[in-house]
Amino acid sequence: MKQKVTLKFYLNTDRGTAGNRPLYAYININGSKLRRSTGINLNEKDFSESKQNCKDLTINAKLSEYQTDFNRIADDYFRKAKPLTAEIMFQHLLGNKSLDIKLLEFADDYITHAKETGRIQHSTWKSVMTFRTKLEKFMLIEYKSDIPIDSVDLSFIKKYDSYLNGLGLHRNTINSNHHKHLKTIINDAIKERLITATPYDNYPLKSIETKRDFLTEDEILKLEIKEFKSPKLSRCRDMFLFSCYTGLRYSDLSKLLMKNVNTDGSCLYFQSEKTDTVQSVPLPDKA
Repeated sequence: MKQKVTLKFYLNTDRGTAGNRPLYAYININGSKLRRSTGINLNEKDFSESKQNCKDLTINAKLSEYQTDFNRIADDYFRKAKPLTAEIMFQHLLGNKSLDIKLLEFADDYITHAKETGRIQHSTWKSVMTFRTKLEKFMLIEYKSDIPIDSVDLSFIKKYDSYLNGLGLHRNTINSNHHKHLKTIINDAIKERLITATPYDNYPLKSIETKRDFLTEDEILKLEIKEFKSPKLSRCRDMFLFSCYTGLRYSDLSKLLMKNVNTDGSCLYFQSEKTDTVQSVPLPDKA
């Protein structure tokens, strides 16, 4: 079987300044992908991504060494039929430097890869980025900078939880939109053998049961006949009522087209944004 292996270097333009960008390595081992800093910083003008070289001859020699080692290690693993992932390859190339992987750095790699592979749905993207922003703000306040991922312990989780509480967030939001994402990233780090255990084993997340008020049939009827001066409000009302009649989430409702309705108008067919499965929903007369 033909093996698909890639090693490329690029400047991460989301980090640093034009005169001092971190040089990242992109590794792909048969679909196992990783993007991580090499620990080298360069001026944008001094590096050519297309030629994979820079003006500094010492760094060029180092990049050539990485490429040679990459090919040798891959050939050795495949010849011996040993399992090889992008993380294993990175550890071989960077040696002990890989043990100093930072939390935010790893989180960014995870989020980017998860988005590329569809593990993060469009409907949850905003939640993930809100989590990422608040995590960085917390770390700047508490630690002044990024910290090694193996430093994330029970004390870190407690401080993070206290910070989120201090923002006035609801307990269920803290658990489902913040701890949940961090826990997922930590579990991924365990799979990559960067850490051995999750501090969440000793920090159970307990949600609060909430009481929800539902519209009565009479209230829905009043909403149906309500006249709005604003066309935008009328459209919002119509979409809300359509959700009431069909049970559709907004993420699915907002993407519907006429082609999603069958020929006699009795049923909807669509692909759910959240579950990524094809759904069919009967259409009542009011819908």
